[in-house]
Formats: sequence, C-alpha cells, structure tokens
Amino acid sequence: MKEVRMRYAAHTVLATEFATQIEVVRTTTLIATVQRDYTENVNTQILQMELTAGCTAHDIDRVPWFEVVEVIAEEVVGHTIRVTALVRNSHPLNAFGRSIGSAIIAIGSTIGIDGAEIIIRGTPTGCHAMVEGFRAWNPNATVAVVRLAQVNDVHSIGLTSHQTKAFEAAWRMGYYNRPRGCTLQDVATNVGVSRATVSGHLGSVEVVAHTQLAERLGLRSTESL
Repeated sequence: MKEVRMRYAAHTVLATEFATQIEVVRTTTLIATVQRDYTENVNTQILQMELTAGCTAHDIDRVPWFEVVEVIAEEVVGHTIRVTALVRNSHPLNAFGRSIGSAIIAIGSTIGIDGAEIIIRGTPTGCHAMVEGFRAWNPNATVAVVRLAQVNDVHSIGLTSHQTKAFEAAWRMGYYNRPRGCTLQDVATNVGVSRATVSGHLGSVEVVAHTQLAERLGLRSTESL
C-alpha cells in the first residue's frame, strides 16, 4: 500500500472551477465517503466545511456539484461558521474512481482558499493511475509519496486536529470503557463544543478505525465486490 499526497497551491486552485466552491465554502475537508455511485458519478460524503464570510449552511447548495442531504453539526469558530454535513458531491473528478478500483481519495483531503491537498491511498498501480488522472485535470501539483507502514501521525490517517482532540478527551475520560466512565455531554463540555459536534468528531474517528482495521484484514465493502 502507498499513500500519495498531491498539493496544489492557492493560486492554482483559484484558477480552476473550484473558485466557485470557495465563494461559498472557504475550506472543505473530506471526513468520510459513505457511498459511491459510478452510474451518476456521485459520491455521498461527510464533509466538514468552513464557510466563507457571509454564507450560511443554506448557501452550500449554491455550489454546482454539492447537494446537502443532512446537516450533522454546525458551530461558530472565531468568526467562521463550520458545518459538518452529509453531501452528494457530483464534481466530474468523481469519475476517476470508475476505472481505478485499487486506490481511493482518502479522508483528510482538503480543498480551499489556501490550496488543496489530495490524499490518495492504494496499490502502487492504483495510486499512479489516480495521480495521472489529476495531472490530466491540472498538472500544477507537487507530489509526495509515503509508504503506509511509515505513517504514524494523526493527519496521515485522516483525522483533523478537532477530531483528535475530541478522541483524546473521550479516551482519557473513560468514554470507551465498559461501563462508560463519562457521557458524551461530559466529553463535549471538556472539549468546549456542542454534544452534536463531538458526536460527529467521534463518529469520524470510528470510521477511520474501522477502515484501518478492514484494510489490515484485507476486507472489501460489498459495493466493491
């Protein structure tokens, strides 16, 4: 297994169609991909979105390729509204996955006003094919290759700093003990966010954990069979 990170500078992203997305969503981070529909080239994803000043969650549907299915959490961080939502994403780049079954765009991938980092994980052949696909879309990227066996930081497994902080607090407070040593509200109060927000963070951590375990066991989802 390999991990490839493609980075696009801010000016490169702003010169693409993603400038339209950034008008509404300042930064978008992939939290999880729930379903892939290659017939319509639509991915249903959980996205964490920092909205551009003056925009609300209702404005997200203004992005031509976004359709909000459900808002999971919404919070104000400084002067920025951060929304976690289940979104149908129909951007044409989703079509890459149709012909590349041995690599995926991994959680933690971001695109926004400060540039983009696309995290690709899979076999060497799959990663190469995915990189070539992105280069065909836009060649102006730097590329770094990491072997998964050497990856041990939280960002490499797709966790944001907020998700990591929530997990650390939950673990320390005994949330995962049986019986539980605290409630979800206790963790939320400790971290300083709403119960819904910390629930979303811990749910994302669990998705990462399950995905990592499935990869180690060589399991595939039924949709990929």
